[in-house]
Amino acid sequence: MIVSTLLATGMVLTQIIGGLKNKEYIHLWPCSVLTAGLMLLTGCMNGDQARKSIMWWVAQLPRVVWTAVVCIKCSGHVGA
Repeated sequence: MIVSTLLATGMVLTQIIGGLKNKEYIHLWPCSVLTAGLMLLTGCMNGDQARKSIMWWVAQLPRVVWTAVVCIKCSGHVGA
């Protein structure tokens, strides 16, 4: 529990400190994947817990939005 809390806190702090200094040290997506990997390696969670914790609709949302934008542009309803 302590290890997972420290890893999650470290992930959040890198984003906060980067924002305050106006410098991005690591993007949020790789940072979260790295944190999840470290949680798996340290035994904070197992593979089954990791798979169940993914919100797949969030991961697929950018792809759906991009597809909709491309379809609207191709249909000629919106100027490029």
